[in-house]
Amino acid sequence: MASLKEAVVTVLALIGIEVLSFPLLLPAHAQTDNQDCSATVVAVRNELEEGRALEVVLVESRDISQSFQDHPTGRPLSYHFRIEGSAVGDVMNSPQFLQALSTRVINSCTSAGSVNFGVNHSGWSETYGYMGEGRVEAFRCVEPDRNQLNRILAWGYHFCV
Repeated sequence: MASLKEAVVTVLALIGIEVLSFPLLLPAHAQTDNQDCSATVVAVRNELEEGRALEVVLVESRDISQSFQDHPTGRPLSYHFRIEGSAVGDVMNSPQFLQALSTRVINSCTSAGSVNFGVNHSGWSETYGYMGEGRVEAFRCVEPDRNQLNRILAWGYHFCV
């Protein structure tokens, strides 16, 4: 069954259907979690755009288990929101707003370890992650070292750009 599920998810991804909205091959309890997660991701996207000169141009989940080997147990995914528009500075410079949005996603998406907000076609991004005991905190910025470009960062850190 797992290989069938993987094949269907791969085909759906290739033709551009958002996997978050495809719960048919999941167990009943996972379907509820997935539906709650999908609804929260859509609500966060809408909240980012509502009343602002801002567009969310991409929402995706990524497997971060290879990037962060010490990610929270059972939380191998990161949700990414790419934004553009004249209001990106206001949103990106509001850590309280980004943390509140991230907390909602992490609380609703049981496999989410982090949430990333990035300005489209730039290196500016902010990441918030699950730190245990219900805490969601901003990742700390680490300057890249040219001698260690392939190093894996500890959970809670991201490279500054």
